[in-house]
Amino acid sequence: SVTVANLIPARVTLLSVTSWVITAITGATSYSVGNAAGQSQYGSALGIAAGSQNVGGLGPVFTYDSGPVVVTAGGANFTAGRLGLSVAYLQPTGPN
Repeated sequence: SVTVANLIPARVTLLSVTSWVITAITGATSYSVGNAAGQSQYGSALGIAAGSQNVGGLGPVFTYDSGPVVVTAGGANFTAGRLGLSVAYLQPTGPN
């Protein structure tokens, strides 16, 4: 698995974690996107071909702490490929 530390900021309402395949993934037959609490929280058995994408909606969920996004290979280990990851969230602020 590959962990992107603190991709999810603290004190936000999380809407989705989106992933897309930039360069075809090899080795693995699929992949999952999750967090420390759940390996497939934002998507599982996702496609490995270039251009494949997934909008992993889950919420909205408010989070107090920042957290990682974890990408886990399915079927075998990753040997090559490139993914993009994006987090959509709302970040409230107090009065100035």
